[in-house]
Amino acid sequence: MPVVSIIAIISLPRIASYVGIGCSLVLAGVAIGDIAGTPGVAIIEGIVAVSALFISIATFAARSHN
Repeated sequence: MPVVSIIAIISLPRIASYVGIGCSLVLAGVAIGDIAGTPGVAIIEGIVAVSALFISIATFAARSHN
């Protein structure tokens, strides 16, 4: 997934925010799936997913401001 998102962002920078949101949602899904097996890792993954989502939202705000 990271390689695909990097290639998509490099080739089409206008969709970087959408790719970031998609990747954060995928990571959130992985975190939800990991809750039963490894709850500590799932919490870390969830925090990273939320952080990535906030960064993607910030790129939307920056892009619309310009």
